[in-house]
Amino acid sequence: MNETALLTNIFAINWSDIVNILLTIILIIITYFQVIQANRQTTLTKLQRIDDEFKEIVEPLYSNIDSKYYFHDRPPSYRIDPKHSHYWKFWENIKYNKYICPRYLRDEIESFLKHQPDNIHGFDEIEDDSEREKVKNNFDTVKNNLFSAVKKRYSELHEEKENLMKKIDEFSLLNLIK
Repeated sequence: MNETALLTNIFAINWSDIVNILLTIILIIITYFQVIQANRQTTLTKLQRIDDEFKEIVEPLYSNIDSKYYFHDRPPSYRIDPKHSHYWKFWENIKYNKYICPRYLRDEIESFLKHQPDNIHGFDEIEDDSEREKVKNNFDTVKNNLFSAVKKRYSELHEEKENLMKKIDEFSLLNLIK
């Protein structure tokens, strides 16, 4: 084989290989943007979950921590009394939505509801003042544990939301690059 034929074979362009390389590069780019889009959607879903938990559980509890009405040791006695309907609606909403919050907060909510003296069978029949005081002190401890859990979750949700918003901003920057 002569030198000219050898150089021609070395520099011969195999168009099918070039097309395969270009198609592979395009496929990699498309896959990359699909992964970004999937991550963005996952982040938006997490943000929605955080907003739901905050709106349904944490914010109502947190904003009413100082309320003697919602956290009194004796809830209003009569459910049929219209002036107390917001009390019962408040706690029914908390009970209904408590499953969207983490286990530690859900446990504290359940403990609080269980330890209200009005929910303790036979509380009104306890004649010993020291026993009644013991039940109320136990309730105060449970109430303080609930408050601590609510404050902790409030901080966690704000931090999580802030981090997710940063991620969304990053996705927005990537959209500008596209």
